[in-house]
Amino acid sequence: MHIIEQSLLDNLHCYADKTIYVAYSGGVDSQALLFGLSRLKQQQLITNQIIACHIHHGLSKNADSWQQFCQQQAVQLGVEFITARVDIDIESKSSLEALAREARYQSIQSLTPASSIILTGHHLDDQTETFLLALKRGAGVAGLSAMKSSTMLFERQVVRPLLDVSRKTIELYASSYELEFIDDESNIDENFDRNFIRHSVIPVISERWPSFTKTVARTAHNCQQTQILLDDLASKDLETIESTDESLSVEPLLSLSKERFNNLVIYFLKRRFGTTPSSSQLEQIKQQMLSPLDRMPEIVLGDVVVRRFKQTLYFTKHFQDISDWRWSSHRDDAFADTHLITLPDNLGEVGIGLSVTPQNNAALHQVRPPNSNQQVSIRFSHNNPKCHPENRAHRTSLKKVLKELNIAPWQRKRVPFVYYDEALVAVLGHFVCKEFKPDENSTKLTINYSFSQDSR
Repeated sequence: MHIIEQSLLDNLHCYADKTIYVAYSGGVDSQALLFGLSRLKQQQLITNQIIACHIHHGLSKNADSWQQFCQQQAVQLGVEFITARVDIDIESKSSLEALAREARYQSIQSLTPASSIILTGHHLDDQTETFLLALKRGAGVAGLSAMKSSTMLFERQVVRPLLDVSRKTIELYASSYELEFIDDESNIDENFDRNFIRHSVIPVISERWPSFTKTVARTAHNCQQTQILLDDLASKDLETIESTDESLSVEPLLSLSKERFNNLVIYFLKRRFGTTPSSSQLEQIKQQMLSPLDRMPEIVLGDVVVRRFKQTLYFTKHFQDISDWRWSSHRDDAFADTHLITLPDNLGEVGIGLSVTPQNNAALHQVRPPNSNQQVSIRFSHNNPKCHPENRAHRTSLKKVLKELNIAPWQRKRVPFVYYDEALVAVLGHFVCKEFKPDENSTKLTINYSFSQDSR
C-alpha cells in the first residue's frame, strides 16, 4: 500500500463511519488526498461518507473554471461536492494571505456542521514553511509548534493526515495515477512570504542538508510537547487564582514570576478568546496592574479589551457605544400586551407588561404602571438624577449608587434604565426606585430582564 493511503488509514481509524469533509482546492495536495480517500472507499477499507468542500475565492480570473474542474473531479470519484463563494477585500491593508485564510475558515464553518471531521492536504514541506514563518515573526514555543496532525478549530476536528509526507512524494503519487490538478498561478508569486520560503529558501537549505524538512518536523513536535507542559503548568496556576471565564484576581497573579505570569495570561486568553498577546502587550498588562487602584486602565488586544477594576483583571470583548440607544412606548399604551424588547450589542431582552410570565435566570422587577399620559422608555444614558433605591433609607445620586453597587465603570454604561417620561423608575438587574414600588394589592407592571453575562 502506498505511504499516502497508509497515512490516511492510520489517521482515520478513530473516525470510523463519520462523515469526512475534505478541504478541496483542486491543487495537487488536495487532489491526491481526495483520490487516496476514494481508492480506500472503493476497496472498502473505509466506510466514511466523503464530501469535497471547495471555496471559491474569486481572486483569480480562473476561479470559475477551477470550481467547475473540482466539481467534475468529485463526480468522477463518486464524491459529494459542496462549494461556497467568498468576497475578499483586496484593498484592505491586511495580508492577502491572512484574509484568504480567514475567508476559508469562515466558509468551511458555514458549509460544515459543528463537530465535523475536516481533512486538509497539508504536508511535510508545508510544516517547514509554517515553522520558518513563525521563526521570522519571533514566535515562542506555541508558534514554533507549527501544525499538529489533529487539532480542534472552530468546534471542528481538523486532521492533517499527510503532515509526515513530503511534497515530492505527493507529486509522484499524482503522477503515477496521471491525476489532473490545478496549478494556481499565485503559487509562484514570491511577494507572498510563504512562496518566497518555498521557492528561494527551502531548496537552498535542503541542497546543503537534505533531511532539513524532517528535522524541522521533529523540532516542531518537540515544541508541541513543551507547549503541553506549559499548558499543564498554566492550568495548575489557574487553580490557585480566583477566576471566572472573564476575570482573574490581581493579587495572586502578581505573586507569580514574570515567566509564569506571561504563560498563564497567554493560556487564559487563548483558551477564552483564541488570541495570543505579544511580549509588549504582556508587559503592558503587568504594568497596568501595578498602577494605583484609583486608576482603571484598559489595554486593547485586537478584539479583546483587558480592564482592571479594584483587585480584579477583566477580559472582555469590544463593546458598542450604546449611549444614544432608546426604546419608547406610546403614551396611551396600557401594556395589556407584553412588549418584548431586544437590547443592543447582545445585551439580552426585556419583557414588559401587565401579564409578563417570569423567566428563569432573569432579573424580575415590579413597578406601578405609568399614568395614561406618561411615556415609558428604556435607555442606557442618564443625567445623574437623585434617586431613592427601594432598599435604601435616603435619596442619593445615581452615579453614587452604581459605584456603591460595585458595578465596574464600563458596565455602568451598559445597564438599562427604565423611565416614565424623564423620571427614573428602575435600574434593571439592580433596583426599583422607591416611589415607583407598587402597593401589595395594586396593579403591577412586570419587567423581566434576561441578559448574557459575557455582554456586560
